[in-house]
Amino acid sequence: PTFEDAYIKLGSLLKEQMTRPTEAAVAHRNLLLVNPFHSNAYHNLAKIHLAEEKPIEAAINFAASISLSPTLSDSYKHLGQLLDKRPPLRHAALQAYFAALSLEPTNRELYLLIGDALKLLNLTESANLTYQLAVERDVMTH
Repeated sequence: PTFEDAYIKLGSLLKEQMTRPTEAAVAHRNLLLVNPFHSNAYHNLAKIHLAEEKPIEAAINFAASISLSPTLSDSYKHLGQLLDKRPPLRHAALQAYFAALSLEPTNRELYLLIGDALKLLNLTESANLTYQLAVERDVMTH
């Protein structure tokens, strides 16, 4: 079968349930056999790998998603969160967060993630400024 929408919907449904991650992964891999350029399939596979605690596989799939769809800010954010868990990669995490922020400049969560990463890098003044921006964004949206 080559009906891409059916594969993505099946894989997404199974991923949301997370009771059948193997089947969800198979559905997304089947979609990639039909269309190897489907960025959401890579993104969803990455999220499945995250849930299965397979960080390398998740990072590879987030990177594939980003390379195919550089405007998919959610992939940048999740990749940043994955990298942020490893202190030597925290600067790379910041780059991913800033890439996501360039696509979604009003996303308050991204400011918090950036602030947290800066704080962990002992850049407290920068973290403070970033948290202040998050507060400003929050006031602007309410």
